[in-house]
Amino acid sequence: MSFGEKLQQLRKEKGLSQEDLAHQLNVSRQAVSKWESQNGYPEMEKIIIISELFQVSLDYLMKEDYEKQETEPTTSFYLMTQQKIEDYLHMKKVLPYVSVVL
Repeated sequence: MSFGEKLQQLRKEKGLSQEDLAHQLNVSRQAVSKWESQNGYPEMEKIIIISELFQVSLDYLMKEDYEKQETEPTTSFYLMTQQKIEDYLHMKKVLPYVSVVL
C-alpha cells in the first residue's frame, strides 16, 4: 500500500475530511488531496506530525511493503548490549573527574 493510500485510510478511520486534516497540518486541502492521489509527498516535518497524529510509525507510513501491526508501539526505544550499558555507566562516573588541558 502506498503512502497516499495509507494516509487516506488513516484519515477516514479517524473520521476526518481532507479539509480537517489540512487544517491540523497547516496546509491546503489541495495538498492533502495531492498526497493521497500519489502526486507528491509532504515535507519530513509534516510526515512526522502525521505519524504522531495517527499513532503509527514512520516505517508504516513510508514503506510500501510494511504492514501496520496490531500492537504498534507508540514510544521509541533503543536496544543496547550489556557491555554498552556498562560502558555508558562507567563514563558517567569517570567523566566528571576528567579535565581537558589545552
